[in-house]
Amino acid sequence: MLVLGTNYVVAALLENFQVMEPPIVPDGPSCNTTLLQYDFATSYNAPAIVSYSAPTKCGEPGSWAAVVLTWYCTSTGVQFDRLGSLYIDAIEIWRTSTPEPLDSGIFWTATKDVTQYMPLLSLSNATLMLDLGNVISGDFTASFNVTLTATYYQPTTSFPKPTTPDQIVGLSSGNETLAAYFETPPVGVTEVVIPENTASAFVEIYASGNSDEEFWYTNIVDEYLAYADPTGNASTIDIGGGPFREVQLWIDDMLAGVVFPFAVVYTGGFIVSWWRPMVAYGAFSSPTYHLDITPFLPLLTDSLPHNFSLTVSSGLPDTPVNSNWYLSGNIALVLDLSGEKTTGSIAHYESTPWVDVKGRAAKDNETVEVWVEAGRKHRVEGVVNTGSGGNKSVVFQQSLEYGNYMKFFDGGFTQTVSQSTFGTTTSSHSGSTVLSETYSFPITLFSNQTTSSNYLSGNLSHGYTRSLLSPVSGISTFIDTNQFSNGSVKLNRSSELTTGGVGTEVSGVALTEEKFEFGDSRGWAYGRNVGVFNLTLLWDETSGNLAL
Repeated sequence: MLVLGTNYVVAALLENFQVMEPPIVPDGPSCNTTLLQYDFATSYNAPAIVSYSAPTKCGEPGSWAAVVLTWYCTSTGVQFDRLGSLYIDAIEIWRTSTPEPLDSGIFWTATKDVTQYMPLLSLSNATLMLDLGNVISGDFTASFNVTLTATYYQPTTSFPKPTTPDQIVGLSSGNETLAAYFETPPVGVTEVVIPENTASAFVEIYASGNSDEEFWYTNIVDEYLAYADPTGNASTIDIGGGPFREVQLWIDDMLAGVVFPFAVVYTGGFIVSWWRPMVAYGAFSSPTYHLDITPFLPLLTDSLPHNFSLTVSSGLPDTPVNSNWYLSGNIALVLDLSGEKTTGSIAHYESTPWVDVKGRAAKDNETVEVWVEAGRKHRVEGVVNTGSGGNKSVVFQQSLEYGNYMKFFDGGFTQTVSQSTFGTTTSSHSGSTVLSETYSFPITLFSNQTTSSNYLSGNLSHGYTRSLLSPVSGISTFIDTNQFSNGSVKLNRSSELTTGGVGTEVSGVALTEEKFEFGDSRGWAYGRNVGVFNLTLLWDETSGNLAL
């Protein structure tokens, strides 16, 4: 029997988990408060909505050294994986998802350091909304019983209050009664008035593909779709639109920056048993992406509304992406203490994309191969003049590259996908680096369907390597993780081969391994090496001073 706090007694439940670093918090006074408790049963368009006010028992609101949210959930029965999003006053602060439960029940705990959202966490009389759309119907019997808590840590001598923004502005629909992310395509637009004394501004973007875009990296270029799936029956590849995705931020009519996103694999992805009990990286806490829009401030500090637009491009002419991508974001603002209007100019702007597609089909279309390469060079230089800081030169630049190779044979029932995404994003203010990101997101998938025996087998290699100097906190972090999965599953019905086999598995074998490393500029380190075979932990080794 496992006892969690004073509210939970859990017996015989399978614990699910995502490998990630523990929150880094001071060793000093803290206090905990429960933000909400809610059972998500039939909950599409029915989020949990409660009032939020910064606690006063934990010190002066906004004075904290760290704030950490903890999600605890139990679920029993049969259910798909579900996407969750958490908001304060319609500004998203956490995107997550659920495991697929078992009849015997599961539970999981996830945490997120939300210190960067200090201006939102310090509010009183705000609206806290957790959206987790779920359905109880027919074979799908499981609800998700969620408890969300927050822990506020007071600063210490060795762990002072960190640098946080002066103000945070949301890039969302603004809806406080339904999920506030934009469902794109086509585009999500927010009218924003930037304070005239803004000295610097950084955008954080949340992005995830869903429905026909959940496995966007496996979507074939339209002109080769009929060759790869000549009968129309190989349902794992019946989606076109190509595999390249570029998330774009536009300010009025100028492209401000882009994101080549990481491919988060949710727990219904490919072979369900790969993700029990260890989920894929990012499933419990989706990565976010940072852009510096400081060079645009001279155009934005006129006290007039400006359009901030989020959208996704396939990079291919006349080829919109499928439905749908969920996009949202926020602008972290640093204000100049003088209160004077920020002025300046954009000195240089260039943004150059490219996409190249090649393909070939062997005799009688027995083998179809498609290559897609893409990239972008983006550079904005500006001069920003603030009341107390004088002129500063700002250079924001991106160099991003992408490659995807697909091979289909056996009438499209056997598929190989190998994709690489890598690049750098940097920004400097008067020669000092304020944002630096270098990343590599490789993913390789092999899958084989045998409909005559309702059999699915495959393997997956999935990597996330990222160095990031946060423009908000000023802290550098490094993450390097790789997951390797292989196995097979036999299902009751061939029609379940593309629905994750929810509740229909007859038998199967699954092995997933992960090696994870984390470090930051403060000297904290964490490592974890895990192996899982058919729900059983074969090994679980931790290292680093965060593991103590």
